[in-house]
Amino acid sequence: MAREKHIFLVAGEESGDHHGAQLVRQIRRLEPSVRFSGLGGPRMEREGVFLLEDLTRYAVMGISQVIGQLGTFVHLLRRAIHYLWREGPDLVVLIDYPGFNLALAKRIQRYGIPIFYYISPQVWAWAAWRIKKMARWVRKMLVILPFEEELFRGAGLEVEYVGHPTIDFLGKGDFHKDVPSLIQRKKKEGRLIGLLPGSRRKEIRQNLPLMLRVAERLKRREEKLQFLIAAASPEIYRLILSLQRGGEFEVDVMLEKAHYLMAHSHFCLVTSGTATLELTYFATPMVILYRVDWISKQFCRYFLSVSHIGLPNILAGREIVPEFLISSDEVDRVEAAAWELISSRQRRLDCVRELREVKEGLEKRTNASANAARAVVEFLF
Repeated sequence: MAREKHIFLVAGEESGDHHGAQLVRQIRRLEPSVRFSGLGGPRMEREGVFLLEDLTRYAVMGISQVIGQLGTFVHLLRRAIHYLWREGPDLVVLIDYPGFNLALAKRIQRYGIPIFYYISPQVWAWAAWRIKKMARWVRKMLVILPFEEELFRGAGLEVEYVGHPTIDFLGKGDFHKDVPSLIQRKKKEGRLIGLLPGSRRKEIRQNLPLMLRVAERLKRREEKLQFLIAAASPEIYRLILSLQRGGEFEVDVMLEKAHYLMAHSHFCLVTSGTATLELTYFATPMVILYRVDWISKQFCRYFLSVSHIGLPNILAGREIVPEFLISSDEVDRVEAAAWELISSRQRRLDCVRELREVKEGLEKRTNASANAARAVVEFLF
């Protein structure tokens, strides 16, 4: 009897854990006998993946945080390498999380284990020179942004554009049904402005205070504006409340339901990341912020190889929504950009039209997880 196929997956953040779990589920639909192990999070574990470690516990942002946990990552890297040497899985699937995953790929190529990379690290943004190195380590790229297919193929990599899992997820929802009562009430009282400070504690601490100061100024311009913050988890909910405690301007916080807030907001202030793509799906005008420490700002200045930081702008190839990568206080500039999108009818119409064009481009390829699973199964069987 043939030996069961064994896949080792690595996902280092909550979003990667979610995408990894979806991928495992889709592979099992095609080939129920496949065995899974890896580094990931609770969602992957619930799908039956044997975890060496919950890697989502160590999600970091910014160069200073990476340096602070370097010893932990070296230890986890060694554990993974030893396990792969001992077990010899049929395939390794890496999911985003470039700092750890690229280091792992480089070190395990000697074992002859084929590597697929699902959800490419954005090396095209900050380390384009690494693409040629990846071509030596990775058997196939399963990418989720349209332009990545040509980019990686040009470097000699086998690549397939599978579609974007976030667009698939949002397309299955009806965000005008069972709208939370808090959103309904605020919309009746004035134009709703959403604040989306991120899902990680560090980025929330860095970006929310600036968002609140901008929101306070916007409220002075138009008294009827209604503000609401979306919190991704009870832990984040408590953090946001604590950051507002004692302040003169406080904003209501809604637990989860972020997609309802995105769908019903007149405008949003958003931290750079997947939320900007989600807002693009809803064609909601936004200003993108990413406040970083001084060390990370210097790193970006020297190594960032793209003109924009926000996904809507990267996909459009030009700035269709304002974006700010900042390490100091720039409330005036952010406020001015936000107010223009809130108050100028023509500016809003132009922004909505351009966001819809980006969304339509992404919707040309759907069912990302199923497409990625099919590529994996076709390779193994």
